[in-house]
Amino acid sequence: MLTLYSINRVGHESGLVRDVPDEAHKLAGELGMQFFDRANSTLYGRFPSDLAAGLYQKLAEYGITWYTESDWLDYRKVRSFMAAYYPGVAA
Repeated sequence: MLTLYSINRVGHESGLVRDVPDEAHKLAGELGMQFFDRANSTLYGRFPSDLAAGLYQKLAEYGITWYTESDWLDYRKVRSFMAAYYPGVAA
């Protein structure tokens, strides 16, 4: 996943990543990949309630917002792509 994000942010010409399939470059160019910069509400679903207010405050303080519908769509596309190489991702 980080490879796709790197391609998306700095481009494949940077030399930062190599030996990745052409499909990865294509996908990274098509997606916004902003979900890397946002908070996934599912991951915080079991966060201790007595600490949640502080967490939410810090997220807001640092300008970190929750996933949008577009983020979820991008995330699912990345997950589906990755599952072709790592079947456990789709589980």
